[in-house]
Amino acid sequence: MIHFRRSQTKPRHTVCHRALRGTPLHVPAELLTTAAVADWVRRRGLGVDVSSASELSLALDAGLPAARVAAQCGDVETVEAAVAAGVGRFVIGGWSEVMLLAGQPSAAHRVVVDVTAGTGERLAASVMSLGRLDVVGLRCSVSGDAEAGEAVRRMIEQMARLRRLHGAILTRVCLAGYGRGDVDPQELRRGVLGLQLAAEEACAALRYPRPALVLSLHAAALVGS
Repeated sequence: MIHFRRSQTKPRHTVCHRALRGTPLHVPAELLTTAAVADWVRRRGLGVDVSSASELSLALDAGLPAARVAAQCGDVETVEAAVAAGVGRFVIGGWSEVMLLAGQPSAAHRVVVDVTAGTGERLAASVMSLGRLDVVGLRCSVSGDAEAGEAVRRMIEQMARLRRLHGAILTRVCLAGYGRGDVDPQELRRGVLGLQLAAEEACAALRYPRPALVLSLHAAALVGS
């Protein structure tokens, strides 16, 4: 008789989430078009990344609380829709996005600054000086898992410099695009434990309070290549 492990009969996104239990996860909004995935995201309390008004509508129509949405808004329509919905965080990667958001007649919005480009840290410092937005963390997109540890260390170094300049402690280190479609869930878990260790070591060396490590997983990591 052939015996199957339970994990072999479960959808990949369920197995990956179980392997990464305890790590805050975000998924791309495009996956919400699959009803089973949307239901799983809603029940498990995961976050969702959106980059357009249509993706925001998709997330809200799936029954996700706006507070669990991170929105990167490149146009007025998306900004206004996200502000009206009350999304939890905005991701900003350039001055055009800063000005779109800062011009909204609302209280200071919580933002995560994308520092993937070399000018990201300078953008974060400028936004903090502006005082119109509440910078709560940094984000970096990675093209491969091998560079993720260095990206985590670099963001914590940037946070330490920003604290010296502005006296503010940022509390979120976000990695976007993490995970490959062919990676074994347990290998994914080992990789994330390595990222946690990299964060601990960097924080200890810099005497910086440990921020939360938030993973925005690549769609392929959750549904396969």
